[in-house]
Amino acid sequence: MDALDEQIVELLRRRAGVSAQVGQVKPGDGRSVYAPAREAELLDRLTRLRTGELRPEDLRAIYREILSASRDLQRPLRIAFLGPKATYGHQAALQRFGAAAQPHVEAALRAAEQHTVFLKVLGAWPIGAGDAKL
Repeated sequence: MDALDEQIVELLRRRAGVSAQVGQVKPGDGRSVYAPAREAELLDRLTRLRTGELRPEDLRAIYREILSASRDLQRPLRIAFLGPKATYGHQAALQRFGAAAQPHVEAALRAAEQHTVFLKVLGAWPIGAGDAKL
């Protein structure tokens, strides 16, 4: 088991290096760090590949955090949500964007006022660099 864990950590280290390189390219070509369609495709493909004891929802939870860490290496994702920490909005943000996303409660109303909001159903959404000056 220890040897497997060491292999997993090494693969995550390699993935992080590639992600950091991608992050250097994305701003120049106008791509956003957060690409929900791309992430959904990846999760669907990986879920289809899984075999054995790992449940699809467990694999998705693991990859949600891997993707969150990868986005953070590229450019920290700032998240606006309504309500204080530990409320529905905060939990929705964590579930959708992972633990590496930076929550900004104060930015939620300003982002809504500026019409930069999406993912309204979740009560949490990414905000761009100009959306909230904290």
